[in-house]
Amino acid sequence: MNKNRSSNKSGAVTVILLSFLLFYFPSVVNLFSYHKGPPGRDIVNLLLSTVYTLIFCLNYFLIIPKSLFGNGKKYWFYGWNVIFVIAGLLIIPIWLEIRGNVDPHYPHQKGVKFIFDSLVFSIRDGVMMILSIALAYALQFSRERDRLQNRELELNAERRQIELRSLKMQLNPHFLFNSLNNIYALIGISSERAQEAVHDLSGMLRYMIYDAAASGVPLQKEMEFIEDYVRLMKLRISPATTLTCKVSRENTNGLHIAPLIFMTLVENAFKHFKPFEGKSFISISIGVVNDKVVCEVINSYDVTTVEVDKENSGVGIRNIHRQLDLLYHGHSSFSLEKENGVFKALLTIDNIALCK
Repeated sequence: MNKNRSSNKSGAVTVILLSFLLFYFPSVVNLFSYHKGPPGRDIVNLLLSTVYTLIFCLNYFLIIPKSLFGNGKKYWFYGWNVIFVIAGLLIIPIWLEIRGNVDPHYPHQKGVKFIFDSLVFSIRDGVMMILSIALAYALQFSRERDRLQNRELELNAERRQIELRSLKMQLNPHFLFNSLNNIYALIGISSERAQEAVHDLSGMLRYMIYDAAASGVPLQKEMEFIEDYVRLMKLRISPATTLTCKVSRENTNGLHIAPLIFMTLVENAFKHFKPFEGKSFISISIGVVNDKVVCEVINSYDVTTVEVDKENSGVGIRNIHRQLDLLYHGHSSFSLEKENGVFKALLTIDNIALCK
């Protein structure tokens, strides 16, 4: 708020200085020049400069914001400026008549030449007044356009944050539902393992509630969360299933990533893996390779019962696509492949998009 006020004051001062420089500078230069005209002409020029400046400032600070860019009516803009121009054209002749100055700038001779010269000077002064109004409008229009563009950027950022929060809200219950199902299954198998799972789950929920609420978390923390989740899921799967989890923390310093972005891939591997030809496996690999963060998740599936449709995949996969588009557009890739009983998900994000 204070920053905006300071910026507005600074902008107002700049505009006022610009108007003085534009309208008064020629008259001041002429006033102190070596070749001076009649004294009356210098006074007339300064008076006209004052009129131009007043018209400019009144339009910039009051009339245009209220009538054209505010809640006012446009006819106020035209009406007031017609009055200003007419009044400005009458000020000089009235002032000269009162002062009784004889000034070649406003000739006092009679006849056709007097009418012609008066008309020429009136057109010149009128054009200058109109130009001062046009300049005020151009500056205000540029200011209003910048304000609207900044507002649009702010709204887009707010919409993006709202959408990202919505995506997280969809993911969190999904994760909790699956974890509770796993713990429920463990209770009948081993109460000690179920207790360990509850303990691990409480730590993971703490991460999801507090750390994952931020727009970005250190990549190392996200990796630790994945390792905790894999350890939790390992309590349930059969010893016959080969589980490999390789998480490398090399070259991860200074890198921050959107929280839980790998979670869906790892979770789906445990949810959908099936034995194929008597073998079942899950392989998870996360690390930095060639200036990219790479997450590769591979699992076996039963080709006779599982069919993966890229276009109509689940909520989690759609959320990944959307988060990548919102956060890492142009700096990420995501692919899903299935072949001969092997399902592979590969997600890569450029390091440059993760640096803070």
